[in-house]
Amino acid sequence: MRPNFLSYRLIIVLLTLSNVVFGGGYQVNLQGVKQTGMGHCGVSLYQGPSAIFFNPAQLGFSTNKTAISFGVNLVDGRIVHYNPATNQQYRNQRGLSTPFSVYATRKLGKGFAFGIGAYTPYGSSLKWEDNWAGRFVVTDISLRAIYVQPTISYGRGPWSIGIGVMAGFGSLNYKRDIPVTDSEGEYGSVLLTASSRAIGFNLGTSIELSKGFVFGMSYRTQHTFKAENGFADFTVPETASEQLYDQNFSSQISAPSNFMVGLSLQPNDKWAFTGEVNFTGWSVYQKLEIDFEENTDVLNDISERRNWRDSEAFRFGVLRKAGQSLTLRAGFSRDLTPTNKQFYGPETPDSDRNGYHAGFTLKIKKKISFDAAFQWAETDEITAYHEPSGFGGKYKGRAFVYCFGFSYGL
Repeated sequence: MRPNFLSYRLIIVLLTLSNVVFGGGYQVNLQGVKQTGMGHCGVSLYQGPSAIFFNPAQLGFSTNKTAISFGVNLVDGRIVHYNPATNQQYRNQRGLSTPFSVYATRKLGKGFAFGIGAYTPYGSSLKWEDNWAGRFVVTDISLRAIYVQPTISYGRGPWSIGIGVMAGFGSLNYKRDIPVTDSEGEYGSVLLTASSRAIGFNLGTSIELSKGFVFGMSYRTQHTFKAENGFADFTVPETASEQLYDQNFSSQISAPSNFMVGLSLQPNDKWAFTGEVNFTGWSVYQKLEIDFEENTDVLNDISERRNWRDSEAFRFGVLRKAGQSLTLRAGFSRDLTPTNKQFYGPETPDSDRNGYHAGFTLKIKKKISFDAAFQWAETDEITAYHEPSGFGGKYKGRAFVYCFGFSYGL
């Protein structure tokens, strides 16, 4: 059988390699259970050891000499793709992804505090239903990036500063079909696996402007992930194996900077209000470049435009202490997408979205508390086009996030 791919220039769209780095415009904002319950606010309001991520300057604000927190999140994402030209609708197969976080801090005396945290700011999975229209772009993806961050802070009076070193480790499994068929009419496929790592910094400062009124600011630096030993595993008919065969690839991409600024107000010991703005430097991602170990007539190195823009997120939260053992939280967030509608891929569909948040903390014992939060995220409907593959349509997404954790202090 003559392979039917020879007239088709194979483009393996590795946008998802960048998703290992920074979530492809779909950052997983779940680095603290308490903060999730308040719209993911945390830059100006101390909520425990998770300040390591939100604002390292706040480490010394703990009332405990040693503090530990742990959180796990269950993310149930639901995505619909609709093609108005064919009147067909496709959905992703349901499944859960589980980003987590764990932090520990210790006061050192004379205004110094130290902490270390591990968290997953980018991590998700997506599997489209069988035989869906975008199968030649993606069928299945699973990705995760884990960061480890040692942090130190110093505070004196109403002012404090902090710095942390972010060591990121990413992994990817990405599968898509290839338009070449065997004798039974089954399409070929390729499975891409890669790992990458990067180093960045997390800087923060905090100042109490007046009693109960706090200004906070933090900055996470841009950093570059490198995937030098990626592997492309082709499953194709024998007639196509001379052009499409297993081999390595390399790539690198810069993760964007993040700048957060916020204010919090605690008028008394029962209420707290906070709001913040997050600026993300997504415009660093203008082009995707992939270098395959060997090129063939149909498999070439890739250089594709992405043309993303910088974006903003707006977050608000409120806290109410309802007694000695119970604290209630609620929040709202509005995240604006950086993606370009002309170069839009269905690997991690994204658009502007609203987040509705709620949560609570229940003190179990004097030193141990149980934390829980819920987030409902709803994306705006978007009509977008993936120029490299010629695939487009309407997308609509929704996610339900269930967060659980424990806090310990002594």
